[in-house]
Amino acid sequence: MLPVSIGERCIVGSMSVVMPQTSLDNDVVIAPMSMVPLGVSLPPDTIWEGSPVRPKDGELPTWDGEPIIGEGGDLVLLEESIIEMSAGRCDPASMFLVIPMRILAILLPFLLTWVAFWPMAVVTVLLWQVNSTLVAIALGFGFVAAQALYMAMATALKWAVLGRCIPGRYSAYSAYGLRFGFVKSCLAAPLAKSFCTLFADTRYIPFALRSLGARIESLNTMLRIPSITLAGADQIHIAESAKIGDSVSVLGAAYFGDALLIAPTSLSVG
Repeated sequence: MLPVSIGERCIVGSMSVVMPQTSLDNDVVIAPMSMVPLGVSLPPDTIWEGSPVRPKDGELPTWDGEPIIGEGGDLVLLEESIIEMSAGRCDPASMFLVIPMRILAILLPFLLTWVAFWPMAVVTVLLWQVNSTLVAIALGFGFVAAQALYMAMATALKWAVLGRCIPGRYSAYSAYGLRFGFVKSCLAAPLAKSFCTLFADTRYIPFALRSLGARIESLNTMLRIPSITLAGADQIHIAESAKIGDSVSVLGAAYFGDALLIAPTSLSVG
């Protein structure tokens, strides 16, 4: 098996393929629908696109939680005729759902967070008059348990509302785009972020990704991922010998302006 090495703060775009025996140095950006050929090493602080990849002029865009948009928006076309598809058209009826879905996307993470902390609150109240040491222990373990419980509820919600993601280009305001945004807001909430931070480099992260539909071949794979990876996790395939650096963003789904792009993204080793 030939390894794939990806450095820190790299971004591999949707529907891109990284071939065996390749190396991406720190701060490398691979545009969507690109292919890194066999045996290539890409230098740091560079942007690449195409199949096979070639350098893209321009400065490295900053990563602030939103997907990268190329100069002139040329990483993905945003014209209505391009982003529309039969399963995701921006029909007028869907526009009436935008505000209610946005409100629900704000309220539901708060509700799930409250439910996740409820067992800890009950145990703390019961132990308050018994022993202060037990209260401190309950608070510590309860906070960890709340994160795991939140992720379990958010994962169940993802499968109930969205199911397995359907690859394609959608309007962010289509019925499918709104459902995806709703799930994404729950999987990017504070408790989901703290789960990704607390359990980084442990087997709980691969387990969480697998429960969201990701294909991770090695049982020993340790990952450190941002929460924005979670919503499109079922489009991600990480081969057994792939090496993933710190703060790497591997996305199976991303927003580009008003377009939602969902596509398989694989880190393969041949």
